[in-house]
Amino acid sequence: MSDVKGYYLLIIYIITAIGGGVVSTESLEFCSEAWVRCLQDYMTTHLDGLDLSGVTISFSEELTDPPAHLVHDGEDSAGWHYRITDGVLIVEAAPLRDADRRMVGDYDRVVVLARLRYTDPAIGPLAQAALDDGTLRYEGDFSLADERVAAALTGMHDYLADRTA
Repeated sequence: MSDVKGYYLLIIYIITAIGGGVVSTESLEFCSEAWVRCLQDYMTTHLDGLDLSGVTISFSEELTDPPAHLVHDGEDSAGWHYRITDGVLIVEAAPLRDADRRMVGDYDRVVVLARLRYTDPAIGPLAQAALDDGTLRYEGDFSLADERVAAALTGMHDYLADRTA
């Protein structure tokens, strides 16, 4: 996936904003434990009520060269992941190297994207530049996305962008 459209599809699938249930205006450091809890709260709220039995998917975002305090012992990168296994959601503040789908990117490049809403005209060119220069890449088969999960999380990126310091 090497185009801006692919980037948007990825973001719509995972970290996407605004909408019912989760209310927070606190500014949170990107990929911190508090930021991941906010992400988890959003996902839990927006997936609530969906019958995801039989659904097994995972996504991970791995950030290279992050601030040292975001790196867990024994790791050299930071990140977060979610896994849905037969309808059970788990969200953690660590990359998952065996996830079905992964986004791997330089922390300084990705944090800029994480702070921008989809309506910001800068997001497309910035994402494309990161893809082109190799500081952002996708791994895995993104065609396997569950449409119900993607639809439920449509607003997650903008929700988090509004809260990312």
